[in-house]
Amino acid sequence: MNRWMTLVAVVFVMGFPAVALAHPGHGAGDHGVSEHAMGGFSNGLTHPLTGIDHVLTLIAVALIAVRIGGRAIWGVPAAFLAMGVVGASAASLGWTVPMAEAMIIGSVLIAGLTLLSRRTAPTFLLSVICGFGIFHGYAHMIEMASTATIASYAAGLMTTSLGLIAVVMIAARSGQRFGSTETFAKACHVVGGSLTAVAIAMMLVHVG
Repeated sequence: MNRWMTLVAVVFVMGFPAVALAHPGHGAGDHGVSEHAMGGFSNGLTHPLTGIDHVLTLIAVALIAVRIGGRAIWGVPAAFLAMGVVGASAASLGWTVPMAEAMIIGSVLIAGLTLLSRRTAPTFLLSVICGFGIFHGYAHMIEMASTATIASYAAGLMTTSLGLIAVVMIAARSGQRFGSTETFAKACHVVGGSLTAVAIAMMLVHVG
């Protein structure tokens, strides 16, 4: 089985525990944590996995970072997540981020085209991709359930986002080390093509 298929399988396996925690009966109860807080945390934990655009973008950020290597391995994901915190903070303060939906579609498309390209993304393009994190963070926060607390919800969001990026990066690095450059390139093209297709579909729905 190609290593990119292993990568996809690992990502989905990683998501199952989060889904399980969201089911009734997994509250803290006996541990002294309020159900209100746990509801916010589990809601935040599962939310990044409920939108294919968010999932694919996180995967793309991880793959782009691994493909570049060096400081980008931690710098690119850190910058994207930091911008996500900025966007989430703006939403929690009641501020409006204009054109958020259009920008999310744009981020999906640009990340997809970047992975489809065989060239390493220039610094400017990387800055744009990381900057789009603002809109993803904003969208996550405005979709927060009314019964959730901001702190617990945000903690859940960050846990899943970091976990997904880490799993993809570990799988990608393992593929590079034990597989081949060609195999890793195929994985990037699969994710890049998926992102591009999703972006086009989102544009058609948005326009329609």
